[in-house]
Amino acid sequence: MKWLKVEEIKPFPLSPCDQIYAHAALVVKELLGKPIPGFAFHYQDYGIEFLIADEDRMDLGSRILDRIADKRFTDRVVFEGLAACEQLLELAEPFSKSNEYSNNQLADRFERYLGLLGKSMGYGYLGNLLDYASDEVDNVLVEKLEKNVFSKVSDRRQAIDVLLALTTPDEVTYPNLEHREFLKLAADVSSNPAAQKTLLKEKPETLSAVFQEKFPDLASEIDAHQRKWVWLSFLFVGPAKWTHSYFYGLLSTMAKSGEDPSAELARLESQPNQIKAARKKAGNMVPDDAYFYAARTLSYLKAMRKDAQVHSYYYLDGFYKHVAKVFGLSPTQARFHTSEELLDVLRGGAQPDAAKANARFKQCFFSTYHGTVQVVDGKDAADLAQDVRRPVAVEADEVKGSCACPGQAVGIVKIVNTVEEASKVNSGDVLVSYATNPELVSAMRKAGAIVTDMGGLTCHAAIVARELDKPCVIGTKHATRVFRDGDRVAVDADSGIVRKLD
Repeated sequence: MKWLKVEEIKPFPLSPCDQIYAHAALVVKELLGKPIPGFAFHYQDYGIEFLIADEDRMDLGSRILDRIADKRFTDRVVFEGLAACEQLLELAEPFSKSNEYSNNQLADRFERYLGLLGKSMGYGYLGNLLDYASDEVDNVLVEKLEKNVFSKVSDRRQAIDVLLALTTPDEVTYPNLEHREFLKLAADVSSNPAAQKTLLKEKPETLSAVFQEKFPDLASEIDAHQRKWVWLSFLFVGPAKWTHSYFYGLLSTMAKSGEDPSAELARLESQPNQIKAARKKAGNMVPDDAYFYAARTLSYLKAMRKDAQVHSYYYLDGFYKHVAKVFGLSPTQARFHTSEELLDVLRGGAQPDAAKANARFKQCFFSTYHGTVQVVDGKDAADLAQDVRRPVAVEADEVKGSCACPGQAVGIVKIVNTVEEASKVNSGDVLVSYATNPELVSAMRKAGAIVTDMGGLTCHAAIVARELDKPCVIGTKHATRVFRDGDRVAVDADSGIVRKLD
């Protein structure tokens, strides 16, 4: 059995991810008449390589293309997918107060949660499967759309503008909405000269106390924003990084840079209407057919599914901490029991196994393949990891991918795959990543350009780059292995080329 590596994430839990794809496969089978053949995770020191079975990927991609030719199918997927996300969060929120429930009540809720998490993943994952369907192209749907556009529009830049206009959703994602609300908050602060002067004078770590004393209304506004949006920085295992100091630090940086929050807010608020107008104009050159409709609506669903997953994990943190306390484990040890094991422990059918969890944390290989689930650690995990098809080393001075947002930039490379690496990014740097995720958005805002190995026009990096209006090249396959921190590069997103300078 050969596995294809499609993503790399750190840190990442075993539970509840072990059940997501088993449930998701049932949704995909119901939608396409064929399940996803298999998924696997190769864990090592809390980081994972996310893998998909090599077989039948193109067949699944072809089936999706056939189905989305009918807009009614796409509408059904998006409607039911978004509904599953809403239901998931309603079910997950009580986990933040897990100590108020009995073990059996927690087990029942956790079991329902696993089903809904997998269901939301199944609907949202159709867009991802289009990314993984072929080794030759980044996304088989986007390839189809590019051929359509470039056959009708001869000017390359104009063709890119048309392609992006017809594939960009006009709905506002949660990171964009948070940023808008933060800019409104920043505008309120900047309209108060005394508060603005305090941001320039005080250290970020002392600002919270000073604002509470001198500007209680503004402090209350900042506190409300932090409580509402802290979950966006949790990702998979936490802890949430968006503390009060984080937002005060952003306000301080904005004050010192002289940035006008009202101007950026106006730009963001005008985006949906601009996107609709650009789409209407593009539709005069290339018909806005069912495939373009699917590209933008499925990409929105992908973003909402990921955010719902992260939000639910923020609530689920209370569940793991409670289980850890009750059964004498660490939260990490609880997360490295399988979901089935946790259900058995909560219902009194088994005792937790801390030693097994520790071994899995060090290295394990989890797979679900045609309904068969396997979890092994130690040498067996290392042996199975040899069957992973990994990218090979690349010697080159440039890479080529697809334009996710046009423009040019020159800057210093910062390789960023984890939130711990995000602090390396300074204003104007070129952020290079295997694949971005919601936890990296703050670094993406500082970057002058964004470059990724993986993804098509509906990936996270593409969506965020267009919201931020940053030059972005995606699907380069090799950027994280060609470039190193400190390299000076030129990004020509229009042509999809990133090359070393000097």
